Amino acid sequence: MNETSFGSFALRHGQAIAFICVALCLAGAFAVVDMPSSIFPQTNFPRIVILIDNGVMPASEMMATITRPVEEAVKDIPGVRTVRSKTGRGSAEINVFFTWQTDMVQAELYVQGRLGVIQKALPATASSAVWRLTFSAFPVVGLSLTGSGHSLTELWETARYTIQPRLLRIPGVARIGIVGGRIPEYHVIVDPLRLQAVNLSLAQVTDAFRS
Repeated sequence: MNETSFGSFALRHGQAIAFICVALCLAGAFAVVDMPSSIFPQTNFPRIVILIDNGVMPASEMMATITRPVEEAVKDIPGVRTVRSKTGRGSAEINVFFTWQTDMVQAELYVQGRLGVIQKALPATASSAVWRLTFSAFPVVGLSLTGSGHSLTELWETARYTIQPRLLRIPGVARIGIVGGRIPEYHVIVDPLRLQAVNLSLAQVTDAFRS
């Protein structure tokens, strides 16, 4: 179709073309208003992350007593493709990868169930968290706290008790996680004679520290 015939066609069907253009514009405007939108679209990645913390246990002991048992417990869950882990001093990260056809909500329940089964076999001091990887699991803003004249414990306390509460008061902030630093530990030496003098037992002192 050359330019002359195209022009003739447009002149003959001008009203129909104008109607189609208006209809498309109205449909586009309706779609913009009605179409759901999100900063982070809901996507279920076939990956679940297990984070385990156990104080300052050496990496070799973490590997033998925590990482390996958890890997063995989750590797035969339906849909699991591969299991990868990273182990450090006092911490372990186990990544469980599934096939794309796996129902990730159900898979997360399976992982939590397996962790519950082997929980008694793990050290009593170990704590774990399970995260199903979605866009909302990624941090939006990361802050690094450094100070040459401060210890890792002092930096952790500043982040935990000063910075974190203030950030949580910002509108729209859902969760804040602290990574790194060193949680303060205290060594208490009890004098049995002084305890006996004030009619206190060691169990009462222990309960007071726990609460």
